[in-house]
Amino acid sequence: MKKTLTILVTIFLVSFLVSCSNSKKTIDNLIFSDVLEDEEVVAYQIIGYNKDLPRSITLPKEFTTVEHGTKPVIKIGARAFHGSSLKAVVIPPNYKVIEEAAFFDSRKLEKVIFEGNSELISIGDNAFKDTVELRSIVIPKSVKTIGDFAFSNAQSLSLITFEEGSLLETIGSNAFSETNIEEIMLPSKVENIGSPLFYNCKRLKNIYVQVGNINFSTVDGVLYNKYKTKLIIYPSGKKDTEYTLLEEVLEVSNHAFYNNEHLTKIVLNDNLEKIGILAFARMKKVETLIVPLSVDIIETDAFKTADNLILYLEHLEEGSNFSKHWNSSSLVVYYKPNWNIDEDGNPSPTN
Repeated sequence: MKKTLTILVTIFLVSFLVSCSNSKKTIDNLIFSDVLEDEEVVAYQIIGYNKDLPRSITLPKEFTTVEHGTKPVIKIGARAFHGSSLKAVVIPPNYKVIEEAAFFDSRKLEKVIFEGNSELISIGDNAFKDTVELRSIVIPKSVKTIGDFAFSNAQSLSLITFEEGSLLETIGSNAFSETNIEEIMLPSKVENIGSPLFYNCKRLKNIYVQVGNINFSTVDGVLYNKYKTKLIIYPSGKKDTEYTLLEEVLEVSNHAFYNNEHLTKIVLNDNLEKIGILAFARMKKVETLIVPLSVDIIETDAFKTADNLILYLEHLEEGSNFSKHWNSSSLVVYYKPNWNIDEDGNPSPTN
């Protein structure tokens, strides 16, 4: 009886393992699954890889199963190549989606090539995060969305190019943070960008906007909204030591001067109305800042850990529309009439 039971268990385990192997749909060291539409298999996606994955690979355009026949491969699934040892990958034109964290932590990845006439629509959150050897990338013109942290901490990434005729509309927060880029040209159809977008991009000197963009503009490499009423990003790699806000500017956006290490003086205009979250946070060298009376709103943590900074407000007291935590780091603040401009043109306390 015991022998019969052992044989039955063995047969069951073999059948189970065969079933699992088939369900994984593994071929050429890649693992596939179905893409369903109205409960019908219309395509396949790559969802993983096995230990024998080569260092360089051209992904397949199609895949075949006994159950559903030959169909196109259109997705790289979430975390499909997470932590892989890939050095180069070629992505065929019929791929439409790169999902969340698809190549996350692929630390040896140096080249990502999209074949011509790509139909790729979206690059998901964290898709290429921590690909520390990736040096350049050309984003296909078909891409409409780049997710949060998509290329974050791609530390060697120095060149991001958007194909001519780019349809890109949305770039998520931190999409290019902690990269090595020195300048970038935002395509003409970009409507939405996350904040921060270029956190800790210490070499970024210039942000440009393609002619025809109806949402954004630049002056001397500084990013504004179209009509320059909002300063969006001052590149942290610019080596200028002084900056004067344009007269048109009504708002300094969230993270606008965040972590700036070069500026020693910033002059705000008398039209400014709003200072955003972390707008001047972690500035290293600015020691004084005059906040004009026109400023009605100061958001949370606007000056957080700008430890060398002393604030001189033209207000008589804290504004009613200031966030409860606008001065979260308890910086020294002087209100009128307790300060004046000295003979050298600098603010100083009167007492």
